[in-house]
Amino acid sequence: MSTVRLVDGTWSTEASRAATFGERFRGLRGEDADTRLLFETSSVHTFGMTRSISVVMIDYELRVVRAQTLSPNRVVFEPRARFILEMPDHSDLPALGSAVEIVDV
Repeated sequence: MSTVRLVDGTWSTEASRAATFGERFRGLRGEDADTRLLFETSSVHTFGMTRSISVVMIDYELRVVRAQTLSPNRVVFEPRARFILEMPDHSDLPALGSAVEIVDV
């Protein structure tokens, strides 16, 4: 997995970019509670997870279109999303509509 930094001017975080099928399938299950993952997808699920996570959906123009907490055993689909960032629950979230830059670290 490669590491990327997401920045919107007032908010930033680093995440691992899940690229392979196995990385995407595993997601945050079994990962450290502080892990952040970036997926190129429009949907994610929390089946098999024991904790809630925060998710940030980013569209094709790299704007935040949705951010929410997702409880275990749920699915979220956002047709406008190109990327979804999974983070620990109650993480600091970017503002809706903000432009996000994704930079390799």
